[in-house]
Amino acid sequence: MGVVTSLSAAALFDALRTLLNRQPGLHVIVSPCPVQGADAPPQIADALATLDATGACDVILLVRGGGSPEDLWSFNDARVVEAIAACATPVVSGVGHEIDVTLADFAADLRAATPTAAAQAVTARWQDQAALLKTLTARSARLTAEFVQDTLRRVDDATAAAIASTVRTHRRARRDVAALHHRLVAGDPRRRAREGRRLVALWTRALVAITRRRMMTASEGLDRTASRNARGMIRVLNATRTDVEARARQLHDLSPTSILARGYAIARDPKTGRVAKKASDHAPGDRLDLLLHKGALSIEIKERKI
Repeated sequence: MGVVTSLSAAALFDALRTLLNRQPGLHVIVSPCPVQGADAPPQIADALATLDATGACDVILLVRGGGSPEDLWSFNDARVVEAIAACATPVVSGVGHEIDVTLADFAADLRAATPTAAAQAVTARWQDQAALLKTLTARSARLTAEFVQDTLRRVDDATAAAIASTVRTHRRARRDVAALHHRLVAGDPRRRAREGRRLVALWTRALVAITRRRMMTASEGLDRTASRNARGMIRVLNATRTDVEARARQLHDLSPTSILARGYAIARDPKTGRVAKKASDHAPGDRLDLLLHKGALSIEIKERKI
C-alpha cells in the first residue's frame, strides 16, 4: 500500500489510522511531498512516479484534507493529472471533503470523498477475512467429501456394468449352444458326437476370449476413471491447501503478537486498563503502561502533543 501526501498533513494520520485499524499487518509506504503551493505539483507528480516505479504497491492513495479552492489548486495542475494517468498502479484520490472536486479525481481510478474514505475503500477488516477463511475451509472439506463419494459411486457403477455385460454374454452363449445342440440331436449320432466336441471347444475358446476382453475393457475403464479422479482430487486438495496456507499466513501477520514484533507498542491506562487512543485523553504527569513484544514499560507523560 502506498500513500502520497505531506508528512505533516492530518490526512496522513487519518489514512494510516484507518488502514492499520482495518488491516493491522498492512505494509504501508509513504512518499512525502507538499500538497499546496507553487512547488507542490511537480513534487506530487514525482512522488507518484517514484511509488509506481517500485512495483511494491497494490494501490496508491493520493490524499490531503480539506481547504479553500486555492489550497487544493495543486490537484488541478496538468502535471499531477498526467502523473496519475501514467501510473500503472491503481490510484485512489481522497482530496478534501465531499464537496471538493479536482481534476485529480477524474484522472484517478477511484475518487473517495475524504482521506479516511479512501483508506476504507481499499482495505477489508481482518475479522471479515478470518470469517471468509473459516467459510472457505468448511466449503473445501465439503467439496472434498462430495468428490470422494462421487468417485466411489463411479467405480461401483463401472464394476456393476462390467459384471452385467459379462453375465449377458454368458447367457447368449448358452442359448446359442442349446439351439445348436437341439439341431445336432436330430442328425447322425457320429456326426453329433464330432460336431458336439468341436462345438464345445469353440464355445469354450469363445467364452474365454469374450470374458477376457470384457474384463480387460472394464479394468482399463476403471483404471482411467480412478486415475482421472485421483488427479482431480489432488488438484482440489493442492488448491485448497495453498489457499488455507495463504489465509493462515495472513492471519498470523494480522495477529497482535506479530504487530508488536515489528516495533509497535500498545499503551494502556494502568488504572482502567483501557487502550490509549487519543493524546487529548491524557495529561502531563499521567502514567501509562507500554506493552512491547517482549515485556512492558511504565512511563510518565512529560509533554502532550495534539
